[in-house]
Amino acid sequence: MQNISGLFSDSLHLAWFGIVLILMVVNWGLEALKWQLLTDNIEEMTYASSFKGVLMGLAAGIFTPLMIGDFWGRAYLFQASNKKKSVGANLFNSFTQTYAAIFFGAVALVMFVFIYPAQSNPWMMLMAVLLVLASAGGLFILLKRASLRSVNRPAFLKGIINKYFASIADLSGKDTYNILLLSLLRNLVFGLQFILVYRMCGLDLAFIPLFIGVNLIFLVKTVGGGLNVVGDLSLREIVALWFFGMFGVSDSAVAFATFLIWAINILLPVLAGAVLISTLKSPTQHA
Repeated sequence: MQNISGLFSDSLHLAWFGIVLILMVVNWGLEALKWQLLTDNIEEMTYASSFKGVLMGLAAGIFTPLMIGDFWGRAYLFQASNKKKSVGANLFNSFTQTYAAIFFGAVALVMFVFIYPAQSNPWMMLMAVLLVLASAGGLFILLKRASLRSVNRPAFLKGIINKYFASIADLSGKDTYNILLLSLLRNLVFGLQFILVYRMCGLDLAFIPLFIGVNLIFLVKTVGGGLNVVGDLSLREIVALWFFGMFGVSDSAVAFATFLIWAINILLPVLAGAVLISTLKSPTQHA
C-alpha cells in the first residue's frame, strides 16, 4: 500500500494522471464521433448532441441489465419517428466495439500462450484459436453488412430489418471502415490509460505482460461484463488479480489501479450523463 499512498506525490505520476483524464475525454469523444457517423443517415446531429447522447446512454444503461437503458439514452434526442431506426445503429456500434475487444484479446491470448507456455494450458490454446477465428469471422460480417438487403428472407424479417436496421445497410464502405477503425482506436486508448494507471500504482512490469493483461481484461469484461455495473467492475478486478498475480504483483495495487481506471472511464462519464438526464424536459417530440 506504500505505492498507493504516495500515488500523487510524484510529479511524473501527476502528469500521467492528467494524461489519463485527457484520454478519458478522447475515449468518449471517439465514441461520440462513431455515433455521429452511424446515425448521420437517420437524422442529422451535431457532434455536441452526439456526445450528449452517448453520455446519457451510458448513464441510463450502466445500472440496467445488458445496458438496455443505453438505447433509451442515445435515442432520446432523436425525433419520435427516428427512434426505432437508432436501435440498429446502436447494435452495430456495440458489435464493432465488441469486435475490437475480441481482436485485441485474440492477439493478447496468442502472445500469452507462446510467451508464457508454463502458465498456459490446452484450454487457453483452444480459446486462442477460437478467438482468431472469431476475429476473422467478425471482420467478414462487418465488411459484408451491406448485403443485409440482398439476402432472401421471410416477409416478417424484412419488416423488422427495414424498421430497425435499414440505416446500417445504407452505411457507405468508407463509413464502415471509419467506424471499425474508431472502435480499434478506442481500445488502444483504453490500453494506454490502463498501462499509465498501473505504472502509477507500482506495477513495474514490462510492456508485453501489461499489454496482454489489459487486453484480456477488456476481452472478459466486454464479453461477460454487460450484465450490470457490478458485473463489469467485478470481472475487471477478477481477471486483473488472476493475471498480474502470476507476476508477483501486489493484489492491493492491482485492485486499486483497476478500480481507479473504472472510476475515471466509467463513473465520471456516468455522473456527467446523469446530470444531463436530470436537466431534460419532456417536449412532445421526444415522447
